[in-house]
Amino acid sequence: MEELLTAATTGILRHIAAEEVSKERERKEEERRQAEEERLKQERELVLTQLSQGLATELTELVVTECVRETCSQELKSAVETDQRVRMARCCEDVCAHLVDLFLGEEIFQTAKETLQELQCFCKYLQRWREAVAARKKLRRQMRAFPAAPCCVDMNDRLRALVPSAECPIAEENLAKGLLDLGHAGTVGISCTRLRWLRNKTAHQMKVQHFYKQLLSDAVWVPLDLPSLVAKHLPGRRERVFWKLVLVLPDGEEQSPGSPGRILANWLQVKFMGGDGSVGDMSSEAGGIQTLALFHALSSKGDQTVAVNVCIKVGENPVYLLL
Repeated sequence: MEELLTAATTGILRHIAAEEVSKERERKEEERRQAEEERLKQERELVLTQLSQGLATELTELVVTECVRETCSQELKSAVETDQRVRMARCCEDVCAHLVDLFLGEEIFQTAKETLQELQCFCKYLQRWREAVAARKKLRRQMRAFPAAPCCVDMNDRLRALVPSAECPIAEENLAKGLLDLGHAGTVGISCTRLRWLRNKTAHQMKVQHFYKQLLSDAVWVPLDLPSLVAKHLPGRRERVFWKLVLVLPDGEEQSPGSPGRILANWLQVKFMGGDGSVGDMSSEAGGIQTLALFHALSSKGDQTVAVNVCIKVGENPVYLLL
């Protein structure tokens, strides 16, 4: 029995020892495998890191090289364009300066040529004028030495007419009358028909313009017929009309006599005063309002007679009127 128990125990122990050994072997194998995998993983990560760093370095170098190349090309292009612009501007300035020099030279030459021609013509005309003046002086001396024969004079006074007796200087009264006194030779009448016609026409136009302006001025300052205007333009049919108007004028104390405000105020007072308007005591009411004119008239509107009563007041305090 003990042998069987010992054999069974030995078998169980051997089985347990074999299982433990196999488990320990598997655990060691698993640890070895995990260590190998960790090592491989680290090696892979290291390789990937080195490869990434290498690729990043190469890409950085490529990008930097490309940026440097692009920047260099842009700078070179900009420098070339700037140089071209500078050279073009310098060439344009040189060409313009050359053209201006040519133009100025041509203009100066033409101006000098024209001036020289004008001087030549002036010298020629001056020489002709001098010759003509000399000829006139010579002819005048000859005419003084041998005066013209008298005309339309008596036979007895013919010798007396040869004596120089014309007035000198000529009187302005005779010139205004169109007469020239030749002394013993008689009197010559000078006719300026067209000049007189133009003078008379101009004087007539000036008179017409003057009287037209005077008529306009008189018409502008003619008072208004307020009763007729009120009866004509008021709507409806009424037998009696009471119409009141308040004129707000600028302050007369602040206006100079010739200022536009004073002229406008005077014109409004004249226009609304009326020709047959009656004015009372012209007393000043509160706020500087005065009665300018009162009208009582009968006006016809169609077939109806309307009694129109108009009162015109003048005020110089618009603030009081607004209040």
